[in-house]
Amino acid sequence: MHVSDYRPIACCNVLYKAITKIIVKRMQRVLPLLIDYSQNAFVPGRSITDNILLAQELLAGYNQKRLPLRCTIKVDIQKAYDSVEWDFLLEVLKLFNFPLQFIVLINQCVSTASFSVSLNGSNHGFFKGGRGLRQGDPMSPYLFVLVMEIWNALLRFRVKNAAEFQPLFDKVDARLAGWNHLNLSYAGRLQLIKAVLSTLHMYWASAFILPKGVLKNLEKKMRKFLWYGSTGSGNAKVAWERICKPKEEGGLGLHSLITTNQALMLKQLWRIIQNDGTSIWVDWIQHYRLRHSTIWTFNEH
Repeated sequence: MHVSDYRPIACCNVLYKAITKIIVKRMQRVLPLLIDYSQNAFVPGRSITDNILLAQELLAGYNQKRLPLRCTIKVDIQKAYDSVEWDFLLEVLKLFNFPLQFIVLINQCVSTASFSVSLNGSNHGFFKGGRGLRQGDPMSPYLFVLVMEIWNALLRFRVKNAAEFQPLFDKVDARLAGWNHLNLSYAGRLQLIKAVLSTLHMYWASAFILPKGVLKNLEKKMRKFLWYGSTGSGNAKVAWERICKPKEEGGLGLHSLITTNQALMLKQLWRIIQNDGTSIWVDWIQHYRLRHSTIWTFNEH
């Protein structure tokens, strides 16, 4: 264990959060004008899903032998918020022509924090820092986006097959393992499926057409948990298709994961049809895939 493996815990009182919330409201008005539309995280009116969809399109067929040699680099930032130098942040704010008084307010909010080391439950001393944005501070995500705009670094990744969904399976298995010690009733397990298990895949399902094998595997885990808990086994007492029907039709009101994925993909299709000019992914699809035709006349071949 190294000291760099630890990170400070930020304690922000109500008054501080109220002040930074006011600053954030001011920043949100100009952020879409300052941040390039290729960066979508925390920018009002944009969706980070666009970057996921665009990365998927750019990497389609990337490994074909007939193409020239190439490589892809996936970049991640370790302890992203903690890596922001305060002096650099102030220079970035000046570069974006924020008013001096506004920069002074932000500097006071960011740099006035004191840190203490807790040893065996006792706090020892206070010292000043030189970098880092506090987790839980309403202002931190927006300041980080402004800093990242200097490098304009995009997070790109591709999902091709079921094996690459293992992190999703691991997340579901971890939740199920955490419920082993709970003496849950049938109704309790049903509620956990609705509130937790059926939502874990939503981030993936909103960006990709998930393989049916992946969705069937997830539904299998839910079905087993519903009837027998985390550790039991046996055959389902009612078909899953029946369970996923509305309550008025004799079901339990759960949603089929396949149907949910299809509905979310239709939402992306509607964005392409609507094309209001605010999405980098839609613009790319229109220019390179549809070539300014319509989606109704598009022929992939």
